[in-house]
Amino acid sequence: MEIIEQQTPASSNQNPLNLYKALAEFQNLCPVIEKQTKGHGYKYADMATIVAQIAPFLKQVGLGFTQPIVGGSVITIIFHIESGEKIQSSIDIFPEMELMKMNKLQVLGSQITTLKRYALSSILGIVTDCDTDGFGAPKQIAKKGTQVEKPKLNEKQFIRAVGGIQSNEYTKEYIKTKYDLNEQQILTIDEMNV
Repeated sequence: MEIIEQQTPASSNQNPLNLYKALAEFQNLCPVIEKQTKGHGYKYADMATIVAQIAPFLKQVGLGFTQPIVGGSVITIIFHIESGEKIQSSIDIFPEMELMKMNKLQVLGSQITTLKRYALSSILGIVTDCDTDGFGAPKQIAKKGTQVEKPKLNEKQFIRAVGGIQSNEYTKEYIKTKYDLNEQQILTIDEMNV
C-alpha cells in the first residue's frame, strides 16, 4: 500500500498539521481491537468490529474516512473534518484471483472487504491483538537438526499475503520461501507487478 496523496486546503502550503495532530490523538485513544471472528484456523477483527470500535474515537478527534473503489484499486481517505486536510492510500485489487468454492463475484467481494480492512487499519495505525505475522504461526518447533514443515496458506491468508506484498510489508521471495504454496498461489505471486 502506498500513500499517494497528501492535501491541505488550497490556501495553505503547510503540512496537514491538524490532521496529524488528530490522528496522533486518535491513536492514543484507540484500544487494541480484539480478534473475535473465526477464519480457517485463525481469528481476525472483521470490518464491522473495527468500525464499531473506532467510530467514537474518530468523531471525538474530528476525523472521518471513506473507501471508494477507483479503477482497480481500493482508495482509503482519512480527512480532518474542520480543516479539510486529508491523506489517502491506494491498494490494488486482483481481478484474476481465483479461490476454491467461490465464484468470481464472491472472490472480488471477499478481496475488497479484506483490502479495506487492512488499508484502514494501516493508515490509522490500528492494532489488533495476537498478530503472528498475519498468516498464522507454525504449530511445531523444530528440534535441532530436523526440518519443520512449512505452513500452507488458506484462501484468506493468501489474500493477506498478496496485500502484504503490495504494501511492501513482505517480498515475493519471503512468502514463497516461508510458506508451502500451491501452483496457483505461486503463479499469482509471480505475476504481480511489484
